[in-house]
Amino acid sequence: MTSKHFELDLHQLGVAKIIKRNYTSLYETAGQYAECPMVIGDKFSWVNNDHIWPNRLYGLNVSEEEVDDVLEKVVSGMRSGEYPEVLTTSMYTRPVNFEPYFEKHGLVKLFDAAGMAVDLEMGLKEGFEPGIDLEISRVTEKEEIREWCSIVMEALFHRPASMMTPYHKAISSLVDNGSIHCFIGRHQGKAVSTSMLFISDKDVAGIYHVSTLEGYRGYNIGKCITLAPLQFAREQGCRVGVLFATHQGEFIYRKLGFEAYCRFGRYTISDK
Repeated sequence: MTSKHFELDLHQLGVAKIIKRNYTSLYETAGQYAECPMVIGDKFSWVNNDHIWPNRLYGLNVSEEEVDDVLEKVVSGMRSGEYPEVLTTSMYTRPVNFEPYFEKHGLVKLFDAAGMAVDLEMGLKEGFEPGIDLEISRVTEKEEIREWCSIVMEALFHRPASMMTPYHKAISSLVDNGSIHCFIGRHQGKAVSTSMLFISDKDVAGIYHVSTLEGYRGYNIGKCITLAPLQFAREQGCRVGVLFATHQGEFIYRKLGFEAYCRFGRYTISDK
């Protein structure tokens, strides 16, 4: 990254911390507006919207002396349904050597995600064109929100539309109060792709819920639906773009100028 002011920010704050703070801020904001059970604690935090987003346990921060007792409580809550089924780890998870303790308590890794960032003024690569006709717009109408949510449920969460109610309620509340901006891509009028923008710290743009229906993948739609909110965020004065990427997605986002700075684990109990 070449922007001097961006490098200064990273030196003072750290890229990993920027990425993590955007992520935790989104979950805490979403949990509040979804009016679902949530706890922001010193040892761990969680939000559980009927096991549909926002739904995550994160921020584990305990000593080795207390980790067994805390994990016993966490796993018990996961099994009972009180807590979310997925726990996120980061470079800030404590104890640092958490893996043996997770294994002992039956927590298994689902996958890793790369925490990625880009300088929106100097590092963002643009000019990508979709392989099919695609019109991207910001979601404003109630019916558009429902369309947007249905695509995410199918293409990203792999859940039936019958489970959409708590998710739709959360997204609608966040859009209505301006906490997030949702973008939708249409091919010949049909909604086929989504992305979400969440701005934290006034100038950090987090991109989430990037999805494309299966029959429309392979046409550069993912790049285009990611670029749209980043361009919008830059116009609003944002300087940094952040997101999370699977191994497959990391390759795509690097083409947009993103670089990986840290990794986040996703764990669940082995009998789930």
